Amino acid sequence: MIKKLSLTIAAVVALHGCTSTPSVETHHRAIPSKRNEYAKNSTSSNHMAPSTIYTHSAPVVAPTHTTTTTTEALIVSAAPVVVQVVDHFNFSNEKSDKPRFGGSFDTESQKIGVILPITGKNASLGQRALNAIRLGLGLEDKNPSAFSIQVYDSQSNPDVALLGVEKLLRDDHVVAIMGGLSAKEAQNISNRAEFYQVPFFSFSQKSGLTDAAEYTFRNSVTPEMQVARLLQHAFKNLNAKRFAILYPNDAYGVEFANKYWDLVLAGGGDVVAAQAYDPKDTDLDIYVKKLVGTYYVDARSEEFKDRQKEITEKKKKQKEAEPNKKKNTREHESQENILAPLVDFDVLFVPDGGKALGQIMAFMKNNDVTQMTYLGTNLWNTSDLFRRVGTNASNVFFVDSTFTPEEQKKSDFHAKYLAKYEEDPTIVEAQAYEAAKILRDVIGNSSISRSSLANQLGSLGRKNGAYSEIRMNNNHEIERPLHIFSLTEGTIQKTE
Repeated sequence: MIKKLSLTIAAVVALHGCTSTPSVETHHRAIPSKRNEYAKNSTSSNHMAPSTIYTHSAPVVAPTHTTTTTTEALIVSAAPVVVQVVDHFNFSNEKSDKPRFGGSFDTESQKIGVILPITGKNASLGQRALNAIRLGLGLEDKNPSAFSIQVYDSQSNPDVALLGVEKLLRDDHVVAIMGGLSAKEAQNISNRAEFYQVPFFSFSQKSGLTDAAEYTFRNSVTPEMQVARLLQHAFKNLNAKRFAILYPNDAYGVEFANKYWDLVLAGGGDVVAAQAYDPKDTDLDIYVKKLVGTYYVDARSEEFKDRQKEITEKKKKQKEAEPNKKKNTREHESQENILAPLVDFDVLFVPDGGKALGQIMAFMKNNDVTQMTYLGTNLWNTSDLFRRVGTNASNVFFVDSTFTPEEQKKSDFHAKYLAKYEEDPTIVEAQAYEAAKILRDVIGNSSISRSSLANQLGSLGRKNGAYSEIRMNNNHEIERPLHIFSLTEGTIQKTE
């Protein structure tokens, strides 16, 4: 089981020398990702294959008749969904204990079901993933493929997403289902997919989603993958032995902090300090002070008194030596800077975006920590990182599965997506595209059963992905090369 960090209190776990992980309670976000905001998307197309977007309870929108030779997407409300009640089953992690549906549904091998948030708070993300799926299935080609999709709108609601599985199987006879962006949606869909024995391709980072699964597959760069690669670099190339964590108190930050902590200990290192912060705060000075031990004055009261006395005597001597010198307020040492920072760690892990990193680096400097090595996730792989942290920051390292922003733009996928939707794709679109392309290649023009499709996906060999080669591992997760990046002369460079 994953250990949990204590996030219910604001104080740092100033764990100097501590190697055990405290328990934590946190509020999880719907989407465990903090990617950049997405621009408005084009929802219409001149070359859209037949597809229906189902909503659980929405007003009926009458079909729009057109004179074009292709069928436009039709958004309608689903008929009342009659779902066999399976909630009372105990969906355990053991394959032999999993209940299975005793009946069967017809299968149309070239029809793919999609469960995504087309409306609700995650609608923008869902639409972008849908665009990529259409691209991967060949629906946007000059000569569209024989595949079609049936889209069920989860409305950004995990309970609604759960209902879509049987609807797509019973009424639309899909051979596989794609979707599950958020952790809860992915888990709900996976539970039903395992019950109904239909292949399900998820894009969620949720821990344990594919553990012991037979029909659930995942294409996402998970926290485990990123942290393992990052720590490999830290141990081997940075010779790091003592580690600190400064992380946002949200689902993304907590997940990465937990994984990082576990793998540091597994690698023989020590986590000597960990501090959570409110992701809504823009002034992170108090959290940095707690991290470096200058906030809790009472814990260093004798040192504080001695230092305060030393500063007072120094100022007295300066005043006696230059009695007529005008006071310069910038030379005044405030109380919070009296204590020297306690930096007994080699690297600082910040599982947050580039904006937060820039703020943290500035506040670390203000607290007399001028030399520090920072480690981060793929959230830092943006073209404006150097603007956030400064062009001279050479001690910043992060992990990502893709290339630099400039290299990404040279890929065929990036060019196709940009040409069709007039915006740059993010990692979510790349992963959705790859999963759709895998299904298209495996199924082809054959008549394939759901169980046969699941078996072939499980034994998938190496394939060309959006930016690099990919493969399916034994845990039904897509793997890809992970690289370490750094800032060099104001640009992102691949370190290894």
